[in-house]
Amino acid sequence: MRTKIHSHWWYVLVFHFLLINTLGIAQTQNVDVIKIINGPEIEGRLIEIKNDTVFFMAVGDVLVKYPLDKVEVIKKLPVQVDPAFEYTFKPIPEGRDLTRKNPPDSGYFISISVGLSFRALNPGIAIGYRLNSALQPHVKLSYAKYAESPGTFILTYAGIKGNFKKTWSSPYYLIRGGYGFNLTSEEEWTTGDLKEKKGGAGLEFGLGVNWSVRNGNYIWNIALTQNIQRAQFIYDSNIWTWPTSTTVRITEDHTYLRTMLRIGFEF
Repeated sequence: MRTKIHSHWWYVLVFHFLLINTLGIAQTQNVDVIKIINGPEIEGRLIEIKNDTVFFMAVGDVLVKYPLDKVEVIKKLPVQVDPAFEYTFKPIPEGRDLTRKNPPDSGYFISISVGLSFRALNPGIAIGYRLNSALQPHVKLSYAKYAESPGTFILTYAGIKGNFKKTWSSPYYLIRGGYGFNLTSEEEWTTGDLKEKKGGAGLEFGLGVNWSVRNGNYIWNIALTQNIQRAQFIYDSNIWTWPTSTTVRITEDHTYLRTMLRIGFEF
């Protein structure tokens, strides 16, 4: 009998131990809470109030910002939280600005990009000046390689591009044109005996999206562009009229049309 009673109390003690630990999971932690007018309450940590804007780090290290006139109240509350899901935040270096910045409205810029298409490659570099967000004249030097219809060119273009919005991310347009120097080699040319090659006018235009990083001084962009390049080839071809052959000089005008996905980086 004593053994049974002793065993019973052992179970009771184990039960109370588990119950106390289970109830002890909940802990009190102070967090900031902002109440949005006609909106939800958001828990996290208040960063700063600057230029009539409230900067708030929500749970999960998500930075949000609201106009001050849209915030009904800011308060600090003790909240019961599970230690496994505590409101923890990464330290913010002193002086670090967590807000995204718009790209500069003026000043010089350098852009490096590469255009990709079916059996075509077009890397290049552009240097320009921002008159404002919507007008950014520039010059561009690039290399173009077309494998489907053999052709290698150095393209010297001038043009303009610009953003549709003055925000950290914006759709943009571009249009540029110039001259393409024909560097196609005899090894590339597979039709007859190449005697002469000439370059021609070129045009590129398209639409894309860019977004700024690092306080707006660095900009990624991606665009879909249409590329047009003219060129001329003069070559000798043998025409067989049995039992002899005749050499004929042929002049061909080529127009290269390529739709390209262009990816670039600007600073």
